[in-house]
Amino acid sequence: MDNKNLFISALVGAAVMVVLSNVPILSLINCLLCAGIWLGGMAAVWFYRRQTGQFVSVGQGAVLGVVAGLIGAVISAIISSVFGADALQSAIDADPTGQVGSVLGGFVGGGATFVISFVFNIIIYPLFGAIGGAIFAALGKPKSTA
Repeated sequence: MDNKNLFISALVGAAVMVVLSNVPILSLINCLLCAGIWLGGMAAVWFYRRQTGQFVSVGQGAVLGVVAGLIGAVISAIISSVFGADALQSAIDADPTGQVGSVLGGFVGGGATFVISFVFNIIIYPLFGAIGGAIFAALGKPKSTA
């Protein structure tokens, strides 16, 4: 696999993941087993095939999905730390027991939101991106003629 095209394709897939995960109405698609993240892995494979004109094996599709997922996880965590800090602070303020605030230990705001988002995203995005990339690569596999 060509590293330049792999990275560009992964960026396209990551952009799809980030948009489908962070735009309020579009993020509902992730209620279907993270379908937006699967679509990002599929978009990475589709774009790679379009750029290079080569067929992608299932393993290569999974690699494209993982790389797209890693990039998407970082970008999505940054976006949610910027826009989600107020929501986290509201949840802490609304907790009558104060347990949420004590667990975070004063680590409230954009930093806490980034860490929480990043921990979840760094697992979920590459996993489901790899699944989407592998499925799309398998669907586009050339038929063997015997």
